[in-house]
Amino acid sequence: MNTILLILCNALSCFIISNILFQFMNGKYKRSSQNRYVYIVIETVTVIFTTCINMLNHSILNLVVWGVLTGIIAYALYYEDMDKPLRRIIECEALVFCMSVCESLGVILLQCILQAADIKNVNETMLYCLEVTFSKVILIFLYYTFINRFVKKSDIPYAKTRYIMYGIILLYNLINMGVIVENFKNGEENYLCAVNMGCIAVSYTHLRAHETLRHL
Repeated sequence: MNTILLILCNALSCFIISNILFQFMNGKYKRSSQNRYVYIVIETVTVIFTTCINMLNHSILNLVVWGVLTGIIAYALYYEDMDKPLRRIIECEALVFCMSVCESLGVILLQCILQAADIKNVNETMLYCLEVTFSKVILIFLYYTFINRFVKKSDIPYAKTRYIMYGIILLYNLINMGVIVENFKNGEENYLCAVNMGCIAVSYTHLRAHETLRHL
């Protein structure tokens, strides 16, 4: 069961990163192919392949693979009117690096929260699930609230109420995850709670993506 849960966690992680990456490229560049199924297949293969790499539990290899795949996809599947492939690749690689930093911040924040709440001896698999889902929630919040804003370079300012709404949604998700964490105390295993955290991250991804697309 632990192995299945680890596979699901890694697949969730790769799905969210791939989803953000392709949203970024689809919004900023033009597609080289008019066949949308090509991009669906490529994104699906990307998620499956990177999930397999993630299962090796080698962070440097994982980052290198994401970097290589991103460069190939940005070069082969997208273009600009003033085509500058090197700039396009650098921009996409920079996004991958930013996402990696956001995930690291999420893991650090989680560790601080666990220490502050005096939650110790969390089962290794449950802790990994916590780190994946918590870091992805932080990544989604930072990307759609700040990073995506600068990437689009829009002159239309965000309303304060929009930031407040984003903050409330983030707080709601963190509170839900905080309640779930209580079930992981003293090394306890709760697979349903772990799956529930994954559902929170996926729903948050689609909510933010829909909200962003609606304002384009």
